[in-house]
Amino acid sequence: MLNASERPAAPQPKGLREGLTMRNYQLQTLQWMLEKERQQGGLRALSWREVSLPGGRKAFYSPTMRVLADRVPACPRGGFLAESMGMGKTVISLALILSNPPPALPPPDLDAPTAPYSFENPAKSVATLVVCAVSLVGQWIDEAKSKLADDSELRVYMYHGQGRIRDVNTLVESYDLVVTTYQTLGTDYGKTKKPAWKAKDHPLGCIRWHRIVLDESHTVKMPTVQQSKACAALHGNLRWCASGTPVNNSIEDLFGQMIFLRAHPLDTKNGFELAIKKHFQTNGAINSKEAREIAALLKRCMIRHTQHQTMGGHQLLELPKKTEVSVAVELSKEERAKYDELHAQVLKQYQAIRACGPMAVQKNLWQIMSYLLPLRRLCSGGTLTSKDLVAREHTGGGGRRSGGSGGSGGAQQQTQEGQGQQGRDVKPDVKPTVGAAQTSTRRGGSYGAGGAGGASMDVKPVPFPPVASECSLCGDLLDEPARTPCCQTWFCIECVSAALNKSSPSKCPSCKKPCSTTSLQLPSGSPDKPKKKTAPAKKKAKKKEGPWDDGGSGADEVMNEVEDAPPPFTSESKVKALIKELKAMHADDECNKALIFSQYQSTLSWLQQKLVEAGFDYCSITGSMALKQRDKAIQKFQKDPPTTVFLLSMRSGAVGINLTGANYVFLVEPCLNPALEAQAVGRAWRMGQQREVQVKRLYIKDSVEDQIRTVVEKRGKSVVAPAEELGRGHGKGKAKAGADLAGNLKSDRAALRTEELDILFAIDEKKPQQPQQSMGGQALGSSACTPS
Repeated sequence: MLNASERPAAPQPKGLREGLTMRNYQLQTLQWMLEKERQQGGLRALSWREVSLPGGRKAFYSPTMRVLADRVPACPRGGFLAESMGMGKTVISLALILSNPPPALPPPDLDAPTAPYSFENPAKSVATLVVCAVSLVGQWIDEAKSKLADDSELRVYMYHGQGRIRDVNTLVESYDLVVTTYQTLGTDYGKTKKPAWKAKDHPLGCIRWHRIVLDESHTVKMPTVQQSKACAALHGNLRWCASGTPVNNSIEDLFGQMIFLRAHPLDTKNGFELAIKKHFQTNGAINSKEAREIAALLKRCMIRHTQHQTMGGHQLLELPKKTEVSVAVELSKEERAKYDELHAQVLKQYQAIRACGPMAVQKNLWQIMSYLLPLRRLCSGGTLTSKDLVAREHTGGGGRRSGGSGGSGGAQQQTQEGQGQQGRDVKPDVKPTVGAAQTSTRRGGSYGAGGAGGASMDVKPVPFPPVASECSLCGDLLDEPARTPCCQTWFCIECVSAALNKSSPSKCPSCKKPCSTTSLQLPSGSPDKPKKKTAPAKKKAKKKEGPWDDGGSGADEVMNEVEDAPPPFTSESKVKALIKELKAMHADDECNKALIFSQYQSTLSWLQQKLVEAGFDYCSITGSMALKQRDKAIQKFQKDPPTTVFLLSMRSGAVGINLTGANYVFLVEPCLNPALEAQAVGRAWRMGQQREVQVKRLYIKDSVEDQIRTVVEKRGKSVVAPAEELGRGHGKGKAKAGADLAGNLKSDRAALRTEELDILFAIDEKKPQQPQQSMGGQALGSSACTPS
């Protein structure tokens, strides 16, 4: 329903490289974007219709808000460029810049008094600002240079790094395309508080840009995060959200992007909930009439084509054949014994919460999911310490209590603390004149309890965590790390913000002490380099006899701790299977190259060692790697024949990077979020790929990985007809059952139903279960429940 139908195409603009011919659907998208940039009233047309009143008077009516207004100011122009992955969003964006250049700026009045540039007095620019992930900024610059003609007059600059230009006049006068990162923008934004921004501190915020493009715009889905607020505060009348998955976890992901677009009233809590969010139930189901209404609304501001879509009897994008295979792996006898031991432990922990009833399960969802981490890590493989093989117990919160107290709050609560319009930080120049109804549609309202005025995240800078540290919630490499002040535990900022916003009052996911998004601590400066471990220190720690340094009882305690610590457990069945697959790949054709994705740093580190032992050269990317090192690694893999393997994190390495040099993709573990897997596969199977692509998914038989596959399969088969209409097109126009809006697929951060958790923990339904708690709060056959 959201896929664009055939429409007139724009002519290919001058300025692109000779020999580069844009595809017809790309030119159709370009024409639509040009029309949107010239649309009278801009995004006002999304929610407001001009009507005639008795007596010939004109007014505006909003069907969404059911409000009549005498006057509604124009909104910015733009919308969503939601082309599917690999469909050419970068070249379309470049073509838009070339096709709709800004009008020349008037000459400055030399006699007029000049005030210094600031947020309140921005410099006018003819340039386009592109904001992207740090892993993509170099690629964006390279693609721009490779697709522009040699004699192109488009002046491109990368605003990133310590030596970046901070002079507003230079940025305004010398460049037509400025590319920066969300991280850089957020850092500058946080230096001082608006409106006290000075040009030298936040130059990008003191410029009125001709156009702003957010690449992978779902990055700003959480309005309270500093980077999202920094983007929303930027000056610019032409505003675009470019993402193949504008909805990633839930329909609420659109809210932060609507705030950036300033698509009033959809950029307010009330407006968004009335128009979109209220139609979606917890499971994403909506009725057919509502599906058509929402699709009609989004199609007015969004254009989308998919790889499988056909026009005129032809598929839009003909890619090489893709073959997907699941590779089952058996655990060794020793590994199976350890797995069964761990499974018995975590099952007991889960059943203790499960016995308290569904509400207790929902409220303790983050803790329950952490119980699965030891099982998932063992299946993934590597050298695992005793800490890796112990389910995290999130203690605190006042001891044991009845599970009935976990009712009204919990994970089912959909409102989020402070997640509204960027608070009072960004106000419109003019507000609609709506009369009595204006108070319910004004900008700047809070988004849920505890967010009056939209509290900003006033984070306190702390040193970077160790390189390659992992999030304590998702277990993946830290992606934009944030630390809670109470127990100083590191999380991905997205993970911890979501966890805090799902509890009322918000509590730290680890220690359960009071914590809010406004108290999170973000790292500043440069990431710390990993400390080198010297061989002598290791030998001394492992030595059980012989002289120790005089130090009293402390030395004896250290020795006892070392002796008492259990040795690391090595799980290598998965790694052996992967090496076997790689050797078969290389034997088939020495030119074959592979991408290997894992969700765990312990597995990636283990693989680095085993790949070298097996004779494979590899590259890798980490979240703390400098931009030049990232680009060097990508170029080495793409152009250096002996480098045949690229190791990547499933999340931080699966977004936006072009790695068409690979024709094999190995997914070391199954993922509860198929969208991440699709992103990973899309790094190789995309426009520019010349060879057939082999996708191999490794999983451990009779394990939690088998159960994850079952859950994902059940979700895919859940029949929600209206959601199919809103989902992505497959084949002959039929959407996959249960597919979500505009590329959305449920993630492992979505609220899992108890039935799904039972599958993940491999509970045998034939066996009698512990009695569940009644809704009245009294445990049947149990006096207390596990604390939340």
